[in-house]
Amino acid sequence: MINDSAVTTVADRRMAIKEGMLLFALCSILVIVQTFYVGDFLIYANDVAGKREAMHHAIFTNTPIGSSWTEHGANGTNIRILSVYLVEAAHKLTGLDYRKLYILLDMGALLAALLVLFAFLRTTFEAPYCLIAILFFGSILPMTYAFHFYHPWDRLGLLLWVLTIWAMRDDRLILSGMLLVIAILNKHDALVLPALYFMGHISVAHWRRTFIRAGTLFLLAVLTFALLKYYLPSEAGGKSIVDQLIRNLNQIIEMNITYPPLLGFSIPIFLMLYGWRNANQFTKASCLLALMTLMGPLLFLSNFHELRAEMGVMVLLIPAALVGLKKWLEPVSD
Repeated sequence: MINDSAVTTVADRRMAIKEGMLLFALCSILVIVQTFYVGDFLIYANDVAGKREAMHHAIFTNTPIGSSWTEHGANGTNIRILSVYLVEAAHKLTGLDYRKLYILLDMGALLAALLVLFAFLRTTFEAPYCLIAILFFGSILPMTYAFHFYHPWDRLGLLLWVLTIWAMRDDRLILSGMLLVIAILNKHDALVLPALYFMGHISVAHWRRTFIRAGTLFLLAVLTFALLKYYLPSEAGGKSIVDQLIRNLNQIIEMNITYPPLLGFSIPIFLMLYGWRNANQFTKASCLLALMTLMGPLLFLSNFHELRAEMGVMVLLIPAALVGLKKWLEPVSD
């Protein structure tokens, strides 16, 4: 006679398989749509193939196009090497052209990022809420393909952000350090993540342990960044903070309700604020880091309308947004 626990286990496994199949199908469709019905007309367009390949070789050889990196708005991109080196290695190994390889890298990284994000959220939330998060992500992804022709680190960076945040949340120091280094090799935005570990785990009882671990991650991040700058130097200087801020404010006025950060962040931030009291320490720390990053380096040092550069911040906000969504949908008692 089969006991109830065995029946429950079999049923749970079947449900998990069905959930996984649905998730994989959904994420695959999202990736294919972004690649061939959005990206083909924007970042993968054939008419900018020459520019993409020129940037690839410039970064791979650390040789700016023209007289300087700043001349082409690319100062700082020469140390974003991971995706470029991966594609160059694959090109030499397979002989495939760079466009196909970058598309394959983007598709693989984006699919993995969506699946890992679901798995990360699933450790805390019920499946329907995690699915809502993935669908929301899918709804704003088209905007991440706009306003540029060569930022191959974006989708890979999204995957590395989710993995690093997950490792930090679970207090897995060695894994966090390894992922942090890889993320910085891809794009140095990940330098802010040691602050997440510190704010997410600090307590009166364990402040010394948290301080040492966060400091270790911070030193590891700074050392990785310093080595990149040392071995791959570029010219000093860059954008004027004041000029960049003025450009960003003008973009808000010009784009109005079509402004990508408005479309992307309005609902998550509203839900985050609505459910703030119900969030745990790490989730609140993620929100604080997200807002500090948005209102700090991203607003003053980057083209703020380019949502592609802010998807890591979106990952930080999503858990708190789901806490707020659960609270929003709670039945109202009489």
